[in-house]
Amino acid sequence: MGVETSIEEILKDLVEKFNKKVDEDKDLYERIKDLNRRIKLKIQPEGIFYGELKDGKITELKKVSEDVEADISVETSRDVFLQLISQQLSPFIAYVNGLVRIKAPLKDLLLLKNLFGSF
Repeated sequence: MGVETSIEEILKDLVEKFNKKVDEDKDLYERIKDLNRRIKLKIQPEGIFYGELKDGKITELKKVSEDVEADISVETSRDVFLQLISQQLSPFIAYVNGLVRIKAPLKDLLLLKNLFGSF
């Protein structure tokens, strides 16, 4: 992923990879098939992106013009986001150093790991 790639394109790719992983990993599907979660990513200065997890799939993360309520909320900068998805930065290190803020029930952190990890 080059620096010139838009956040929208990156998010679309992440969602496609997550949904493909769910299709291929029946154990993962069984764990999340009944979850309904609203997901919000606030990436500075890009904006707020919103999607939903339904029936084991994440809908497209679309840019929204105003803040929305969500079950899972992640806030970070564009630079940190790009480092996280390229695995140049550990999510744990980013979290403990305050580079990323996460608001989610503990049980939903697995979902984030599967969305951002191992791609």
